[in-house]
Amino acid sequence: MRTSLVMPTWNAGPLLDEVLESVLALRDTRFDELCAVDSGSTDGTQEIARAHGARVVENAWPGYGPQKRFAEDQCRNDW
Repeated sequence: MRTSLVMPTWNAGPLLDEVLESVLALRDTRFDELCAVDSGSTDGTQEIARAHGARVVENAWPGYGPQKRFAEDQCRNDW
């Protein structure tokens, strides 16, 4: 079964490298796709995510629940 890992982001640049390095250590055994749903970051978050192989989708922040549902819909696999 193919799986996706989805993460909402917004101005996460200062921490994102460390987080994604940890997450990507699991990639071969846990998930096939990394999808970052970004809410208009201005600190390089999108570029950092892409550099780690994430597919970045932009969506203005509609609130936590709606953003999570939007993010789930962006996954190409089960999440």
